[in-house]
Amino acid sequence: MELKQIRHFLAVAEAGSLGRAAQSLSISQPALSKSIHRLEEGLKAPLFHRTPRGTSLTRFGLSFLDHARVMDLEARSAHAELSAMLGGRRGDVTLGISPSMARYIVPIAAARIFGAPGQCRLNIITGMVDDLIRRVHSGALDVAICPLPANFSDSEVEYRHLADEEMTVVAGGTHPLRRRRALQLQDLQAYDWILPSGAGSGRSALVRAFLNAGYEPPRSMVDTDSISFVYAFLGTTQFLSFLPRALLDVDRNARSLTVLRVAGQQWKRNLTAVYLKRAALPPVCLRLIAEIHTVLVEQRGKAGRRSR
Repeated sequence: MELKQIRHFLAVAEAGSLGRAAQSLSISQPALSKSIHRLEEGLKAPLFHRTPRGTSLTRFGLSFLDHARVMDLEARSAHAELSAMLGGRRGDVTLGISPSMARYIVPIAAARIFGAPGQCRLNIITGMVDDLIRRVHSGALDVAICPLPANFSDSEVEYRHLADEEMTVVAGGTHPLRRRRALQLQDLQAYDWILPSGAGSGRSALVRAFLNAGYEPPRSMVDTDSISFVYAFLGTTQFLSFLPRALLDVDRNARSLTVLRVAGQQWKRNLTAVYLKRAALPPVCLRLIAEIHTVLVEQRGKAGRRSR
């Protein structure tokens, strides 16, 4: 397995077509097809379904995708770190994150990279998605790690998908629905909501579920960018909220909350690294992105074991 083959695989997976991927890589389609074939031979598994309309990942390809992203990030990180060492540059990082990620994903990853004494400094700035993207554009942030809305498009930035995050409906520990099983969407209609604000909060998926079922969307009577406020508010009201499942599992302050399982519903939001296309990221920044991805995969594995 060669690094070039890994990057060819990622290009095809992103483009959904050998032709478009070959164009983006500035190589011929036959050369790209041959590279992918050799990778599949080495792995002894088919990675793509090939049709006249393009390509799609097989179950083997989907499984390999996360590993390929990590290998690519680690290779870029190693190259950048060696270049920085040769040039005598420090690897300080200014990272922008959404409020929920400040409580569970990023602290774990940052501790692994910055927890030991060293030369690197980390500056963390929290904010909502729109503000973080503006700061990336201005150069105030090296990279933002945040959930992006499904229709996000920006030709000035690179955005690398890291993982999908499960979202869930939650209530306070004394809420009337806390002991109910197999809840339906209609069971939630009688209650008001406190919802995280911002384009990447994931609430649009919740609204779509209600509309698709023919119901009025949730009544968001309180909007906030403070997770602590959500916790405290739910503890003294009969409101409902919509938060990342992994956050509730690891945040001690959320222990008084109850996860409400809604039959037939699975909500997710994407978590993405966003940075300027023209930017040369510090080596340690690439390492941090890779580590955040690793933590997200670990959390997803733990969630899967809990659900069994």
